[in-house]
Amino acid sequence: MHPKLSEYRHAECADLIIELEKCHQKNFLLKAMGACNDAKDQLTLCLRQLRIDRQYENNSDSRLKQQVIRSRWSKENQDDAEIRDAIAQKQQRIEYLKSLDVSAP
Repeated sequence: MHPKLSEYRHAECADLIIELEKCHQKNFLLKAMGACNDAKDQLTLCLRQLRIDRQYENNSDSRLKQQVIRSRWSKENQDDAEIRDAIAQKQQRIEYLKSLDVSAP
């Protein structure tokens, strides 16, 4: 069973959709006996190829988006590491200065 078929939505398969609809309109008995099976099989293959192409394109887009997100996270992690290092150095300096601060006699 196909989803709602429309020529504008599946432009690449429009001629097959029209052919199948004409076959279905000819004679119910012939349709029931399988006279339209060839047209339906061709349409199924065409729709399947459209789905595969769309899926490949979506996967490619998703991979690019994931790369952008990972690079942003990587940059943020580097920035966080630099901040942590700066804070640690400042704390070490403070501790060093405290250790030098000896009470005057």
